[in-house]
Amino acid sequence: MSLTGAGNTNYTLTTLTQAATITPATLTYTANVTSRTYGAANPTFTGGVSGFVNGENQASVTTGTLTFTSPATTTSNVGSYAINGSGLTANNGNYMFVQAAGNATALTITKAHLSVTADDKIKTYDGAVFSPFTATLSGFVNSETDAGLRGSGALSGSAGFTGVATTAVNASLTPYTITPTAGSLTATNYDFTAFNTGQLTINKANAHITVNNFTGTYDGAAHGATGSATGVEATPADLTSLLNLGATFTNVPGGTAHWTFNATYTNGNYNSASGDATVTINKATAVVVVTPYSVTYDGNQHTATVASITGVNGETGATVGTVDVSNTTHTSAGTYSADSWTFTDPTGNYKNVAATTVTDQIDQATASVTVTPYHVTYDATAHTASGTATGVGGVNLSSDLDLSNTTHTNAGTYSADSWTFTDPTGNYKNVAATTITDQIDQATASITVTPYHVTYDATAHTASGTATGVGGVNLSADLTLSGTTHTSAGTYSADSWTFTDPTGNYKNVAATTITDQIDQATSKTAVTFEAGPYTYRGTAFTATAAVTGVGGLNQSVTVVYSGDCTNVTTANGCTTTANFAGDMNHTGSTDSKSITITQAPTTTAVSGGGTFTYNGLAHPATVLVTGAGGLSLTPPPVYTGACSAAPVNVPDTPCTASYSYAGDANHTGSTASTTINMTKTNQSITWNAPATMTYGGPLSSTQLNATVVGVAGGSAPGSLTYNPAAGTVLSVGPQTLTVTAAATANYNLALKTVQINVLYASGGICDGDIGHQILQPINAGNPGNSVFKQGSTVPAKFRVCDVNGNSIGTTGLITGFVLYQINSGTIAPIDETTDNSTNDLGWRFDPTGQQWIFNMSTKIAPANKANQTYYFRIDLNDGTSIYFNFGLK
Repeated sequence: MSLTGAGNTNYTLTTLTQAATITPATLTYTANVTSRTYGAANPTFTGGVSGFVNGENQASVTTGTLTFTSPATTTSNVGSYAINGSGLTANNGNYMFVQAAGNATALTITKAHLSVTADDKIKTYDGAVFSPFTATLSGFVNSETDAGLRGSGALSGSAGFTGVATTAVNASLTPYTITPTAGSLTATNYDFTAFNTGQLTINKANAHITVNNFTGTYDGAAHGATGSATGVEATPADLTSLLNLGATFTNVPGGTAHWTFNATYTNGNYNSASGDATVTINKATAVVVVTPYSVTYDGNQHTATVASITGVNGETGATVGTVDVSNTTHTSAGTYSADSWTFTDPTGNYKNVAATTVTDQIDQATASVTVTPYHVTYDATAHTASGTATGVGGVNLSSDLDLSNTTHTNAGTYSADSWTFTDPTGNYKNVAATTITDQIDQATASITVTPYHVTYDATAHTASGTATGVGGVNLSADLTLSGTTHTSAGTYSADSWTFTDPTGNYKNVAATTITDQIDQATSKTAVTFEAGPYTYRGTAFTATAAVTGVGGLNQSVTVVYSGDCTNVTTANGCTTTANFAGDMNHTGSTDSKSITITQAPTTTAVSGGGTFTYNGLAHPATVLVTGAGGLSLTPPPVYTGACSAAPVNVPDTPCTASYSYAGDANHTGSTASTTINMTKTNQSITWNAPATMTYGGPLSSTQLNATVVGVAGGSAPGSLTYNPAAGTVLSVGPQTLTVTAAATANYNLALKTVQINVLYASGGICDGDIGHQILQPINAGNPGNSVFKQGSTVPAKFRVCDVNGNSIGTTGLITGFVLYQINSGTIAPIDETTDNSTNDLGWRFDPTGQQWIFNMSTKIAPANKANQTYYFRIDLNDGTSIYFNFGLK
């Protein structure tokens, strides 16, 4: 811009400075319109850039590679999508980039194509059209499926169907064609363009055929199978006319009828069928009447008679069959309930009758019988009654008379004797047992019995005797002397004997008294004390006594004590006496014994000894003296050694506790001791880690505040000593503090350490500026907003101070310097003055300014690119860090 008018005398030329802003021109990315089907990969997108000015072009004023991309993927739905340009950067910031309006819909995704294929179907004829038809969809992309799309709602509806298959009913060897249509199908990303036919096959059905077997009894008429046939339609057709039931039969046993269903020639919707039915004709039953006989025995044969034979149609006699009655013929008397007759039909149409029983009967005759009884005196000889038996016509039947039940030898009246008559031929009536009375009188035996007189010997004694029968026979076994048997001493004047003849042939003798006698025997009594030794025990010593004698006498006897049988007294100071007064079989006896009781030992025990850890309490011992008879004493112990009483402190030990027992009248003396030792215990220090302190301050009670305790109620704990001591100024960083509690007579030495962090002062004024943060010209904060010209020098500065505000420049203060992040772009335009100071290679301490400084070059890596923001961290030796950042333009 130029100014004129300097030559005009009327004006004075004044120069003004005015800032001008030049905004970037606009370049437009324009994409070429293109399309693809759903599920296909994106094509290579193309396009151009327009809007250059001043004759400039893409190659002269931009860098980078022109690229067109779209957010659409293979799974993007049908519709329009953007194609956007990118990849170019304008030199010197003279252009900005925008997208052409048409880019937003430059890519069109069209529907993919699905094929609809009718599914083949097979059915059996049922008189109705087939339903439902189905179809299979194919051609899905992106691994999608019919079920998955329907579940998400992206596919719905069903295919339609046309063609002859939709109306076909009858079975056919040639399949019917199924033609699919789109029907109600609809999909978000697919259309339906190809249709493939299917086939419907209708096979023949099997008719419902029922054929019944026949079973009946022979009646002279023909018989065969019965049955019917129906179709499978909803209202079944009657197909019985196509059913042939086969042959018929008249005679037993019948036969097999072969039936056929001949659908092949008359109805193409059904399969033909055949089978067999059974015709069973069972035999009939003829009516046969046979009459049995009942007569009295006369020596002649008798046979049952056939009254009649009748068939089902009224035919009689041999035309029906024959009857055999030969098994009913008999001569002897008897009841023939096992007689039988049989029927046989030679034609086979009637049932044969197996052996059928009838009862025929021939009654017995009656014989004449006479029997005579007997009455005699016993003579040791057998006697039998006599008798005779006579049959019809005077025949002798005495051999059939049984008199054996009347035979006797012993004396007695036999009113139950009986005889019987038994005809072995069975032609005469038998006579059952018929009673008569036979009698034999008793004889008298000769008897002698002798009594006894003996001394008691624990064995049984019995009187002796003999008995003699007729003819000198010995009957002593029948003499009963048990009423004279005794073992115990005594005079038995009521003893008795009896005589009883078990045969009954001799008269019995009732109880007859005699006098028997047994005198008493002697006895012996003995006293026995319990086993020794007889040492005092607090309870009385005991004895037992027993008496013995002939006959197993062995029983206890009560003892009587005299003197003292519990305590120690004099020699033989305990005496026991026992007395047996005698019993029925023994005379009386007595005995006595004495013992001497001696002193019992004692045991003295001292408890409470051992080694104990100091706890501020006394550790006493206890004494227990025990002995027989319940002796139990607890006297106090005697303390010696380092103590004169129960020890409390460690110096009181070792300590001996003892006791000696002198004994008493019943006990001897005893002694015992134990040793008590005590060791030091630990004292406990409590010291919490102190809070962080600022560098430069001395240690004080704020940090050195430990406490120490011993046992409750015990002696005082040891004194505390700190290292480092109060007033010490600690180095910066983590430091260790130690405290020691001194050992005492009762406590062990104790030690505890804690950690403390010593940091530089944070914030506040540090030599005129804020400490522990970056200083001007770099703005503090994270992120800050300082932006420098790329290529200039960036002076980084900071101070850290101690607790007194003194700046610290000690070597080693900085332990690390890290560029930890780079961001593209800057927060603001250049807002800092260009500095061309000499660049440093690292941090240095400026003693004049009492600050750390690093003149950082932006011409060399890593912080040397424009339009970037650099983030730094300064690590200090107290473990803290200072953060700062700056941008470059």
